[in-house]
Amino acid sequence: MRTCPALIVAIAVAQLLRTAPLVAQGSASGVPSDDWRTIETRHFRIHFPAAHTEWASTVAVRIERIRSAVARVVGYAPRGIVDVVIEDPSGRANGSALPD
Repeated sequence: MRTCPALIVAIAVAQLLRTAPLVAQGSASGVPSDDWRTIETRHFRIHFPAAHTEWASTVAVRIERIRSAVARVVGYAPRGIVDVVIEDPSGRANGSALPD
């Protein structure tokens, strides 16, 4: 019995498509699957894992003043709402490195 190469490829692609969403649901740190929250201010939406609520709340209290100070120095402030994502405020090493 001869095996059809197209059939083998089709089965392999079907397996990849079936399992690909499972791979996308988490990461080494588990951050994408955390319980995410959002704090909204006049100019910002701050998104963060629930475990970092205290840190994100401190940012939310200060971020509008920082925006005003930066706008005075730079001479420009973004229009509309800016989304800020807090993933790891402690700055733990993640094993990534970028070349020079």
